[in-house]
Amino acid sequence: MWVLCVMTIHEPQFLEQSASTPKGSIEIQTGIGSKTGTARYRLLTQNNEGISVVISIFMGIETDCFKGVKYSKSCVFFGVGNYVYWFNRITNDVKLMELDGYFADMYPVENIKGNYFQEKILVASASALKLMNCDGKEIWEAINLGFDGVVVNCIENGLVYGAGEFDPPDGWDPFQIDLITGEQKISN
Repeated sequence: MWVLCVMTIHEPQFLEQSASTPKGSIEIQTGIGSKTGTARYRLLTQNNEGISVVISIFMGIETDCFKGVKYSKSCVFFGVGNYVYWFNRITNDVKLMELDGYFADMYPVENIKGNYFQEKILVASASALKLMNCDGKEIWEAINLGFDGVVVNCIENGLVYGAGEFDPPDGWDPFQIDLITGEQKISN
């Protein structure tokens, strides 16, 4: 007799500071600076064996205006402060990558469905856009797209359409970037 086991992927979530750590969880510390004291943020997720994992994020004095999390079957990306973090659900490894300014948002590239993605993700910062894969590797980075924020409006026909803010609060300049190469296209 065959038994089919399907693991449900629970959506990762940031925990309130006062929330207790689920019993039996794996605890991982990451970030910069001292790992003593209280973590600024804690993220609850699962590894591929269905075991709860709590990732404590220690930060320096950098700005943390935005935070976000996107996930797939094999990895979780989460951003806060001046960093984007990558968690491998298979190995329980965590790695952090410094951004060009503050973390702004993340945009799934394939199979857009809420916070769940399959293969690649765009990570926006204050002035740049990175395309990353589920191994936590940067594929390309487009820089100088803005001064105080970069947003992606849509991805169509192999192009990323977005805008960068150069003159707050309303100085948004549009851009188009080739999804494969990361090269900025000249708008007509």
